[in-house]
Amino acid sequence: MKQFNIIALLVFLGALVWIFFLAPESTAGLRSTFLGWFSPVVKAAGAVQGEADREDPRSRGELLTEVRMLEEDVFSLRFRQRGYSDLEKENTRLRADLEFKENKRYNLTIPAQVIKRNRTSWWSTVTINRGTRHQVTKDLPVINRNHAVVGKIIPNGLTETTAEVLLLTDEQCQVAARVGLNVSMQGIVQGHRGLGNLTPEIRLNFLDSDIPLPAGAMLWTDEGEGQVFPSNLRIGRVVRQIKGDYYDSAVIEPHVNFAKLDSVFVIRTTNDEEEADPVGPTLEETASSTP
Repeated sequence: MKQFNIIALLVFLGALVWIFFLAPESTAGLRSTFLGWFSPVVKAAGAVQGEADREDPRSRGELLTEVRMLEEDVFSLRFRQRGYSDLEKENTRLRADLEFKENKRYNLTIPAQVIKRNRTSWWSTVTINRGTRHQVTKDLPVINRNHAVVGKIIPNGLTETTAEVLLLTDEQCQVAARVGLNVSMQGIVQGHRGLGNLTPEIRLNFLDSDIPLPAGAMLWTDEGEGQVFPSNLRIGRVVRQIKGDYYDSAVIEPHVNFAKLDSVFVIRTTNDEEEADPVGPTLEETASSTP
């Protein structure tokens, strides 16, 4: 044993002997001092013991069952919250549809929802939840909330409660159009079928090849013989001009997101301009459309 350990042992034994031969009153004082030093530790140990005594008496299985029930409640609350969010969005959409319907620009405005869309005819037609019972007739224009052309009602797809819409992305849907307010820049807009399932293009055809067409120019519906659509509806913006032998064409970016259609409006207009109150291009759009 090392010398230091021997000395420590002797000191410890000496302290024990000294305490043993102390008077009782001195021993009591020493004990009181010792307890004063270690009273916080004793109290803490007692508190821990008390907490241990108050532990949940339920078994581990019961606790796990309660945890699963709480998890189910949380999932249910999240599901209900999502439902409330969907209802809020639907309420907002219905309010917007009502405000649009009250617009006096058109003689008749019929809000409708797209209820069917086939993968094989995704870019050609959609089915809406309005029909002859709702005053929908053949060849009526269909637009979105931004007064942009969506398509027109197909005669053979019309029933009492539903109607089929021929989309502007289909080559059979033709619309007389002009570039801004420039009457010399006119043509026919129609769909241009893409390859496979690619998004088809919208093109403005039969343009005068001597007139340069600026990119970003705004296209509006124009008056024409047998024209279904009223004038001053939005169509889209010019992306680029394509040169041809006799006439030019232009690729158009439509104002309607044809990949995702939900709310649309079937409209009927009047020939009386004062009653129809058509809205033409804004000054900003006219300026950007004029070459």
